[in-house]
Amino acid sequence: MAANLKIWIVMDTAAQRIVQSFAKPGERLIWYGQPTRAAAAAANYLQSLIGLAFLAISGLLIIVPDETSPETPTGLILLGLPFLAVGLWMATRTLRDYLMAEYTFYGVTDQRILIGRTWPTSTVKSYGPDDIDDITTTENADGSGDVQFKKYYFGAVRNANAIPERIGFWGVPDAHGVSQYIIPLKKQAAPRLPFSR
Repeated sequence: MAANLKIWIVMDTAAQRIVQSFAKPGERLIWYGQPTRAAAAAANYLQSLIGLAFLAISGLLIIVPDETSPETPTGLILLGLPFLAVGLWMATRTLRDYLMAEYTFYGVTDQRILIGRTWPTSTVKSYGPDDIDDITTTENADGSGDVQFKKYYFGAVRNANAIPERIGFWGVPDAHGVSQYIIPLKKQAAPRLPFSR
């Protein structure tokens, strides 16, 4: 038990150091954490399903010959390759999120939200008070869960049929407690016009 606690403290301190490295000078780190693989993979799984459908349709258009021509024209293949690439990228979203969870770190500071990655290169995405939308928390029986604070819509399309890109913290302990760290940041946002997104 003591050995497990010691390992957890070492890992926790390492995570804190990594998230702190993403912060600006003078920025105070309030909370930090990491996603679980399963939660990260499930966060945007609908994109993978759409990607699989897109991949299948693109592949069929290239592979299945036209009735008038037994062979697929080279031009059609070249035209279809970008669509295949997009479909493949979307279809592998769940797998990529699963694999990248180990290198993903979350942080909330007194100024913004940070989502950083340490591999293949060190990168960080920053979300200030004006970037925070509605905060949605999903909790499991043990209190862990997801905290979503942003949605991106592809091509600025926002309707009932649009599949958004969900941004948040996935599979974190005490999801409700984590959401309470984000609420004060959201309150710092400038007032929005009634019809603004």
